[in-house]
Amino acid sequence: MNAKFIYNTTCKVYTGTLAKMADKAINEGYCFFLFNDNIYYTDEKKNISKTNLTLSDIFQYL
Repeated sequence: MNAKFIYNTTCKVYTGTLAKMADKAINEGYCFFLFNDNIYYTDEKKNISKTNLTLSDIFQYL
């Protein structure tokens, strides 16, 4: 997975809740997003799943 496919990794956006961040990611066309240094997956039905990846996991391969 590359950081360019993950919302909120390059331009930081701050929201209050995980659900709000998922909404922003979906609105921007992303399935993956960064929240509190953890990568999450979301879908159109607003199901949110933790991927067990962190920000450091993503950037060590760039």
